[in-house]
Amino acid sequence: MANLLSEGNLALLRQVGDEYAAYKASGGRITKGQYDHRRRVLVRQFANHVGPMEKLLFNGASTQEEIRIARAGGVPYDVNIQRQVGRLRQLGKAAGAGGILLGGVGLTAACYQIAHTLSQKEKNEIFVDTVMSTVIGSGLGYAVGVFVLSNPVGWGVALLLAMGSTVGSLVAGKLASKAYSASSGEVDFVTGLGVDKVCSR
Repeated sequence: MANLLSEGNLALLRQVGDEYAAYKASGGRITKGQYDHRRRVLVRQFANHVGPMEKLLFNGASTQEEIRIARAGGVPYDVNIQRQVGRLRQLGKAAGAGGILLGGVGLTAACYQIAHTLSQKEKNEIFVDTVMSTVIGSGLGYAVGVFVLSNPVGWGVALLLAMGSTVGSLVAGKLASKAYSASSGEVDFVTGLGVDKVCSR
């Protein structure tokens, strides 16, 4: 959801307002038909990007219905667009915060495992796995965030990017713990860093 509601995709909706402003300021150089065509292209592009999520994002309505110019006097022409873009931006931020929350849950679970594992080597394997997967996951998440900031992506790509960063972090963690295990596990990170004191029964 955070990938889908990135600034790259939201810019498509904001551009509808920009096209309307350009049409009004053109003094007839841009026709109503030309503006309507550009609006349809932008709205359709956003709707195609969000795919099956469209009805969910707009509470059962379509993008075409919700992204419209305000015709009533006394309000800015793009008030509806700005309201919807602001609401979608908040949804995207909430989804990003949900990812951080899940990361915290993962760290808590790892701490619980360390506390209830007797073997010191296994405690260190869990620690190495968790640290590496968290670091790689955070790095991949940041890279994806930078990419979607200026690149509108479809729901399929958004899903693949999210899954790819998750799988990448998990694989990195498992490989790191295997490498630690293969090195005879001589370095005791858990004791040296005081993790065993924090993660205790």
